[in-house]
Parts: sequence; C-alpha cells; structure tokens
Amino acid sequence: MPRFGGCVEIGSMIRVELDLRAKAGRRDELLAVLGKIDVLTAVNRQPGFVGAEIQLGVDDRQHVLVTSSWASKEHFERWQASPAWAELLDQVQSLVSRKPIARAFRVVDLVEAA
Repeated sequence: MPRFGGCVEIGSMIRVELDLRAKAGRRDELLAVLGKIDVLTAVNRQPGFVGAEIQLGVDDRQHVLVTSSWASKEHFERWQASPAWAELLDQVQSLVSRKPIARAFRVVDLVEAA
C-alpha cells in the first residue's frame, strides 16, 4: 500500500457514511430521533467502534450525514446485522424522503494537523 506524504497507513479501518435526506420541514425531528435512540451510545457498545459524527448540510437543510469509524469492515457488518441498526432505520424511515444510503470506505491515508 503506498504512503502519501509521510502520512500513516491505517490498515483495515473503515469509515461509513449514512446519508439521510429529511422530508421537508422534518430535519429537527430526524435529529431528535437520532438523539433519542442515542446512536452514538448504542454504537459504543459495539466491538470495533472508533467514533461517529452527525453532520448537517451547510447549503442543504434537509441533508443529514452520520459518519462512523470502525476498526474493520467486519466490525461494521456486525453492527449492521444488530437489532439496534434495524431499529435505527425503522425509526428514521417516516422522516426521510428516500431510503437511507450507507457507504463504506477503507481508510488508506490520514493526515492530522500538528
């Protein structure tokens, strides 16, 4: 695996994006559901969980992105197979205008500010 500009090679770590589009006027409800389910705490109980963020679109008020980091693809797949993942998707279903899209990316390079 190539190294870029002296950066650290991460190995099997992955990042997962859960791309959500809230129905018009329902973004705050979607955020409340994400908070009520306490996604970050629920995921914390999953082996291999590294961290997560909930991000809001700057120019698109209905766009919500949940980004999580996992030690490996297998760790994320175990989370996806869990009842908590199914509950999360079930809870947000009525608040989104399209099916949530989950995409996984293998981290091959990481640059951190000194």
